[in-house]
Amino acid sequence: MMGTLNISSLILVVGAIGQYWFYSRVFSSIAEWIVLGVLFVPWLTVFVITFCKRPPFGPHPFRICLLFVMGLYALLTISAEILDSLLHLPPDGHFSATAARIMMYAGFLCFIPFIRAYHLLRRNESAQAASGNPPAQESPTDN
Repeated sequence: MMGTLNISSLILVVGAIGQYWFYSRVFSSIAEWIVLGVLFVPWLTVFVITFCKRPPFGPHPFRICLLFVMGLYALLTISAEILDSLLHLPPDGHFSATAARIMMYAGFLCFIPFIRAYHLLRRNESAQAASGNPPAQESPTDN
């Protein structure tokens, strides 16, 4: 499952590039690498926790990280849309707003495996709690 999460998280990079189109117009006075750095936080978080075969912590913090990533990406996308509708951002000659939106909304496709992993981890934690076993430090993501 870790490999699936890592590969599917690459769509967050595409989504961050779409978000960058909106945020680069709003925050044009800020350096590009700072804006991109903030937009890459969701992808970087998933990359770090899924790069190895075993996560660096147990299933509960892993689930919290997945929730954080999904929430942050959704917040960044919604705020980009709000900024666009309030400020009516001008187009640039290289990239259309429609293409940026398609890329930005494509990032939500990675939520499918993230939600599946979240539910698998929660089910495993519930099963361990019901059997009376303390939660293991190892993650059940080896499936």
